[in-house]
Amino acid sequence: MKAAFDRTMMNLRINRSGANHGRLPVALVALVLAACTPDRGSVAQDGIMDLRALVLDREVKLDGEWDFFPGATRELAGQKIKPVSFVVPGSWTTAGKAPGGVGLFRLRLLLPADRKDSLSLFIPNIHSAYRLYLNGNFSSAVGQPGLSPGDTTPQLKPQLVRLPDQSEVEILVEVSNFHHRNAGLWKSIYIGRSDQLEAKWTRQSGMEWVASGFFVAFALLFIMVYLGAWRHKEFLYFGIFTFLMAIRSGLTEHRVFVQAFDIPFALNYRAEYLTFILIPAVFAALIFALFATRQQTSLFVLRGLMGLSGVLSIIVVLTDSLIYTQTYYLALAGLGCSWLFVIYLVSSQIVIGRKDAILFLLAGLLPLSATLNDFLHNQNYIMTAHVSQFAAIAFVFFMAALVARRVNRIEKEKERIVTISRARSDFFASMSHDLRTPLNAIVGTLQLFDQSNLTPEQRRQTGTISNGAEFLLQLVNDILDLSRLEAGKMELTETNINLRSFLEQTVGLVAGQALLHGNKLELDISPRVPANILVDPFRLRQVLLNLLGNALKFTESGRIGVSCGLAGRQSESIILDFAVSDTGIGIPEAMLPLIFEQFQTGARVQTRNAAGSGLGLFIANQLVRLLGGALGVHSEVGKGTEFNFKIPVHQGVEEKLTEPAEMIPAMIPPRTRVLIADDDVVSLTITVALATELGIQPEQATDGAAALDAWKANRYALMILDIQMPVMDGISVARAIRQIELDSAAARTVLIAVTASAMPFEVRSILEAGFDFVVPKPVRRNELHHALQSASSLLAN
Repeated sequence: MKAAFDRTMMNLRINRSGANHGRLPVALVALVLAACTPDRGSVAQDGIMDLRALVLDREVKLDGEWDFFPGATRELAGQKIKPVSFVVPGSWTTAGKAPGGVGLFRLRLLLPADRKDSLSLFIPNIHSAYRLYLNGNFSSAVGQPGLSPGDTTPQLKPQLVRLPDQSEVEILVEVSNFHHRNAGLWKSIYIGRSDQLEAKWTRQSGMEWVASGFFVAFALLFIMVYLGAWRHKEFLYFGIFTFLMAIRSGLTEHRVFVQAFDIPFALNYRAEYLTFILIPAVFAALIFALFATRQQTSLFVLRGLMGLSGVLSIIVVLTDSLIYTQTYYLALAGLGCSWLFVIYLVSSQIVIGRKDAILFLLAGLLPLSATLNDFLHNQNYIMTAHVSQFAAIAFVFFMAALVARRVNRIEKEKERIVTISRARSDFFASMSHDLRTPLNAIVGTLQLFDQSNLTPEQRRQTGTISNGAEFLLQLVNDILDLSRLEAGKMELTETNINLRSFLEQTVGLVAGQALLHGNKLELDISPRVPANILVDPFRLRQVLLNLLGNALKFTESGRIGVSCGLAGRQSESIILDFAVSDTGIGIPEAMLPLIFEQFQTGARVQTRNAAGSGLGLFIANQLVRLLGGALGVHSEVGKGTEFNFKIPVHQGVEEKLTEPAEMIPAMIPPRTRVLIADDDVVSLTITVALATELGIQPEQATDGAAALDAWKANRYALMILDIQMPVMDGISVARAIRQIELDSAAARTVLIAVTASAMPFEVRSILEAGFDFVVPKPVRRNELHHALQSASSLLAN
């Protein structure tokens, strides 16, 4: 006990003198550890270490006062340069000397004369090049020592060296250091029985291979899972973390990778230093991904840690080892900050009752103890370095379970969100159907009124009702589009269109509204844009009409412009630049970040009653993203607003323009038997009335079963069927008719579906069931006319 205390006090004395001031805090810890350390004998004094009274059944540190010949080689020692006392372990840089240079260390060992066992030295890595002489004879070398950086080749390789079978042995170590901040014998050399040291060497080297293989296996597993299945950052960070641990395990202490593959010093030490820098930062990122509440402060700290590790990594990659090793204490500070950050994150989650955070805190004692052990080992206060690997392996097992548990919970949460989203979409679809049915009655009745003799006041009143019905219908369409976007069911269908005609028609749709509010409507198409493009015209028109409608609501007696230009080319695509601008009241700057959110209707100062659902800009923004662009806005209050977006399109094929054929009224052949079936009496009455206007005298049915029975009895040439009917729905009727026609080779009946279910996948399923055309509710005269006109062509054939 006394000897251990004396060694610790010697270190403290040296630290106070300034020779090794960087170890003072650790020496205080070592003083505590010394009280629990078995007495292992005396320390070296005046270049002599007397071990004759010891039974060398375990390794002993050769610490203490060695003779040191600064700037000398073995040939010059004792001739031109006299020795000075030097405490090993220690670095001559702590005495104020430059790290680059050479020096000779000497120690005389007095050993038991009657010993029976062979003794060996364990010389750890000192990150330099050196030669070892025993009793004046060359014994071994690590690297190639020299007198200048050019003729010195350092190497990282610990070694076991057998001592001569003599009672007195002189140890000479000729050190050349031009590549590390610490110069000299700054790690302890051990002496012990050869068989024990060799067994320990073999055992610990095997442990390093096992640990490295274990870490590599976990790294590959989690990185492959991230790339192949679950794109969770937790998997990626954990894979990188364990991969770095594998590299560090094989490139430190016994350096099994170096011994196996003869890795050069520059690559080895850069890799070792990079792992020391990156492991804490990646670990902090992993814990942030697992436990962070996404607070800005935590994110700022994490970015700071990542930035520090990035800067230090760049220094390591680009500079010489003599330079980047000077950043050791900065990297150590980053390690400490990372640990504090991790403790803060975990503690904050414990406060809110996270059970896995409590488990992590308990398991966190493993890497914390490993870090402390590794640090004390590097500072020469303990020899057992492989406690770190045991702790790291146990911790990796725990972290793997924790990451898997966390990701499993995230997946369940995603499934719950998908279920909610699906239920929400189903609700919107059902609500759309339920709203379209009464809207069909309103819009249909208004269409019938429009054909009657109304007074001007009655026309004004029906116009008001019509405007309200159109607003409700637009709201239903917006909600449907919203549900499609959220469910990921919005699909694009590229069509070859003439761009100029398309834009002229789109702008023409709002020309009447613009004139009503005294606005001048302008269209500017760059001559550089191609004549024809491939795009989804319906979705592009929907975006432009949403933006134009927004401009019309907030512009009185001004200018509204639509422009289209060529922004450039990207691979095989053409980038088109669209803009919709107005000279309206503008948008306050504080409201700009909100205008693309759902249900935001108050983004502009209201100068008149501009009703809206608050979904138009949100849907337009989502559709632009679906088209491959991003919707931007620039606005000044009182001066106007401009919305712009760029989308990639493919150049289309130019088609010859033909004169539009004159619209021919729907001509159903005379004596054609027609049946209209709908369970809603009002909808049935309106559809019959609209069909009668077009010269059709239909029969009627109020459910699907009755419609099928009537068809079997009369074999109608044309049937207009509602999809949702009692007893038997329209799709079942269509399938039954098509099957009977197939079995009996009968003439094909033209089937037109009338439905309030207007989502694309629903329309597709209707057509796949055997219908020829689909008319959405509310039934409009022109849409029904178009369907009947197409049906007349089929009937004529």
